[in-house]
Amino acid sequence: MHYPELVDPRVLRARKGVSAAFLILALGALLDLNTYLSVVSVFLSIIAIFLLLVFRDYFSRRQKRAVYGSITLYVIISFIVIGGLVAVTFTFIQGLLAQGFSVVIPPQYINSVFNEIFPLLILNAAASEGLCYYLLVMRLLHRVDHAIYIGALAVSVSLRILLLVLTHQGSLPIPQQVGGYLSLIRTDFYDPYQAVLSISASVILGLLLIYVAAQISRGKVLHN
Repeated sequence: MHYPELVDPRVLRARKGVSAAFLILALGALLDLNTYLSVVSVFLSIIAIFLLLVFRDYFSRRQKRAVYGSITLYVIISFIVIGGLVAVTFTFIQGLLAQGFSVVIPPQYINSVFNEIFPLLILNAAASEGLCYYLLVMRLLHRVDHAIYIGALAVSVSLRILLLVLTHQGSLPIPQQVGGYLSLIRTDFYDPYQAVLSISASVILGLLLIYVAAQISRGKVLHN
């Protein structure tokens, strides 16, 4: 006769809390489509981090180190990016005031601001949206799930970085031939399919996190 697995109520409660944290992260990833929605995504990330810390006893010692490392890196990168954005914003406002503020902002000003914060956006995509999410689950998933997660996460981050590179209007420290390929991609894919590429990056990451949440809720993760 098969008896159902008995689970400690505290473990079950912690499992549900951690699973909910990943679902909240997934919602934030799905909403992270533009600058305004990114603010909502950051707010949801803060809620998820709070839940991960509240239910940290669900994780083993090795898993806790990975989770703490992910959260610490996320906080550090967020402060760097926010600090850089604030500094660039003040410079941007000062430039407008010096030349006579107008309701119509010249496109070159917008391009200039984006080019200045471009390294910060690349750092955010590579570290905050890539490395942090990897560290968060590196000790949770079994081998096959782990490999699938890494592959899909790499695709999502690559799409986000590609979108940033194609939006950049200034010169990049890359070989001329690569620059030529990027020009072709910008013309053939970026302009008509910008929204599709952005949505794809968000959906891939969102679905990954939903899958991790499902595995956690079912208890199908590593426990060492």
